[in-house]
Amino acid sequence: MTRVVFVHGIGHQYRSRAITKTVWYQALAQGLDDSHLPPVPETDLEMVHYGNCFRAVGAKGTDDDSWIPPLGPADLLAGFETDFLAAIAADDPAADPGKSGYLPGAVQAMVRRLQASELLPDAAARTIVWFVRQVHRYLTEEDLRARIQERLESTVTSDTRVVVGHSMGSVVAYEGLMAHPEWEIDTFVTLGSPLGLRVLGPRLRPPANGSGKRPDVRRWVNVAAVEDTVSAVKELAPVFGDVEDFLISNGRRRAHDIARYLTSSEACEAIARGLG
Repeated sequence: MTRVVFVHGIGHQYRSRAITKTVWYQALAQGLDDSHLPPVPETDLEMVHYGNCFRAVGAKGTDDDSWIPPLGPADLLAGFETDFLAAIAADDPAADPGKSGYLPGAVQAMVRRLQASELLPDAAARTIVWFVRQVHRYLTEEDLRARIQERLESTVTSDTRVVVGHSMGSVVAYEGLMAHPEWEIDTFVTLGSPLGLRVLGPRLRPPANGSGKRPDVRRWVNVAAVEDTVSAVKELAPVFGDVEDFLISNGRRRAHDIARYLTSSEACEAIARGLG
């Protein structure tokens, strides 16, 4: 009985669905216990695993990032990719999309800023560029977007009451919920979400333009860490309307960590109440 559906974020090309689900469940179980909330059986949870949709045909798994192409700052495409980089580098998350016109030196500086940050410590430049490119691919490659949405659709059941999306997973979950108002979802929980970034708004389906469009759920709870630059825009209510926004602290070194988010009392309370 799938009562809670998790949707992971960027990455996870070589991590299995089972391992990802276990990591999330253990964090949630700890958080519920710490907050003195009723436990949720692991059998009530399921993970939407789509990381391997980004794997190249014939690619072999590896524990490091050696499989990532030799990308550099100069490979970022002007427009969305440089605007998104600027947003997560805490340069200008509210900038008008497509109007930035960043010079090559500015793009290199933003990559170096992320390399020096605690969000992506010691990350190679190609890893950062690939991270941005993966978001862009989801938003622009129709077949890829459809495959990922199909995985969400095949996971949600008539028993599902709570959908939890982390990082890019909140974008996937948002689009799925908007496309399926017939789903009987009580609570939508977004953790470390980039949905408030203006550069994403026009590319969402449907576009988010501040008109208050939101999924047909009873409650939308958004939790953002003050240190998390992926969720540079901390409040989603001004963009989507009726959203309960909570600001927490995850610490600089684990600002975007799903375990920190799922052990927060704000996330646990939302999930527990959504399950009744």
